Amino acid sequence: MTTDNRQAIIHLAHDALAFADQISTDWPAEKQLTHLREQIALARKHLESEPDDAIKQVQADAVMHFMATPVGAYEAGFVDTPLCTIAELYQVARNHVKDNYGVETRSLAEEMGENFARECMGRPAVNDVINERLRQVNAEGWTPEHDDQYGMGDMAEAAACYAVSTSLSDRPWETYWPWADEWWKPTTPRRNLVKAGALILAEIERLDRVEQKEGEQHEA
Repeated sequence: MTTDNRQAIIHLAHDALAFADQISTDWPAEKQLTHLREQIALARKHLESEPDDAIKQVQADAVMHFMATPVGAYEAGFVDTPLCTIAELYQVARNHVKDNYGVETRSLAEEMGENFARECMGRPAVNDVINERLRQVNAEGWTPEHDDQYGMGDMAEAAACYAVSTSLSDRPWETYWPWADEWWKPTTPRRNLVKAGALILAEIERLDRVEQKEGEQHEA
C-alpha cells in the first residue's frame, strides 16, 4: 500500500471517528455508546481494508445512509405516507442536508428544470387513491383479514355506489349500499371517486389473495 493510499484510508478513518462528535447529548447513555462503537468499528474497517475496498465501502455506506433518510423521515412523521415520489424523496434529502450539515442545496426544479420536477411529483389522483386505501387500513381497520370477510363482492358494490353517486346524485344510491348506513359517507364528487378507487383496490387485493390461496392449495 502506497503512502498516499495509506493516508487516504487514515483520513477516512478520522472522518468516521469525527462523526462520533455529532452524538446528541439528549441520547441515552446506551445509545451514545452504541453509536460510538459503530463509528470505531467503521474506522477499523477502513484502516484494515485495501484502498479500493475501503472506497467502495464508504460509497456503499453513503448510499445506504441516504436511503435511511426517507425511512427515518417517515418514522418521525415528517412524511405522511411511505409512498414517496421522487420529488418528495429529493426534498427529504435537501432537508436532511440542511438540518444536519447546514448546507443549502438547489431545488429539484433548479437542478433539473421545471418540467422534470413536475414529472417527479407523480400523479396526485393516483397518490390520493393509494393514500385513501392506506387510511382505510390504518384508521378504519380495514386490514386484509377484515376485507377477506367480504367475499360476495361487497367492496366492489360499495365502490360502485360512491362512483355512480358522483354523476347521478339525485338517486338514492344509499339503498344499494351493502353495509350499515353509518358507513355511507358521500362528500364531494372527487372525494367520492377517491373512496371508490380505494375500495376497488381493496377488492382487487382480496381477489389476489383468494387466487394465491387457491394456488397454494392446488400445489399442496
